[in-house]
Amino acid sequence: MSKVKIQGNASGTGVLTVTAPNTDTDRTITLPDADVTLGTDATKLPLAGGTMTGKIVVDQNSNDKGVHITTDATTDSAIQVEADSLTTGRAAIFYSHSGNTGTRDLVKIHNDNAASTGTTAFNVTQDSTGLAADFSGTGGIRSAGGIKFGTDTAAVNTLHDYEEGTWTPSFSSNIAFSTKLNFSYVKIGSIVKITGYCNGASGTFGTTWSVSGLPYTSNNHYNVAPLWSHGQDQDYMMYMENGSSVMNIRDRDGASMNGMSEIAFDCVYITSQ
Repeated sequence: MSKVKIQGNASGTGVLTVTAPNTDTDRTITLPDADVTLGTDATKLPLAGGTMTGKIVVDQNSNDKGVHITTDATTDSAIQVEADSLTTGRAAIFYSHSGNTGTRDLVKIHNDNAASTGTTAFNVTQDSTGLAADFSGTGGIRSAGGIKFGTDTAAVNTLHDYEEGTWTPSFSSNIAFSTKLNFSYVKIGSIVKITGYCNGASGTFGTTWSVSGLPYTSNNHYNVAPLWSHGQDQDYMMYMENGSSVMNIRDRDGASMNGMSEIAFDCVYITSQ
């Protein structure tokens, strides 16, 4: 059976005091099968005042927090992680959850005081020439409040939307096209760019015709351009009414457009959606 030995130091006069806990339950201190040296700060546990090697494993199976760290300091950090010799493929902090299912978040950062001036829920600063943030996941990034660039914090300069998609045109009842190709759009903020091509025209265009089914409505009276057509050399005017998703097309001189055979759209307009 191992023995417990308490050995004094000839050069010191201090007294080692071990105080029993104020409880009716027996307590046990189990020493590891290795030498243990206290840190330089004798008021702390061995690893609190020195350097720890190895790893810490936190296994949380209840509905509470696995680790909860708070700080009362106003000029320090609750947690600071540094990588002194970060090499390729290594990370100071690495989160992984291979069994994540449902709507659980891998990492969730919540700030109860986000409305305060200068307070952010998540702040990344990069001092070197590397990337401030690198998201390599295929799921992309979602920001419910939009994106601000640089030091501009004005709400009016926030990018709220980027979208790509297709749209299906419908033409005035008096005309038709046998082929309709590549009717797509890109929306960046409030700017909508539409494209498309069609040929094999039939019917009567007259001096005015329209295209409906545009992906977004106009937020004002807008002239839209350009439109390319084959079959006639004319100067067209294209416009949308406020709140409408219909593009009206007419010849500026009021001439008939019945000679059209194919049309290509490459147009831009503004929406409030």
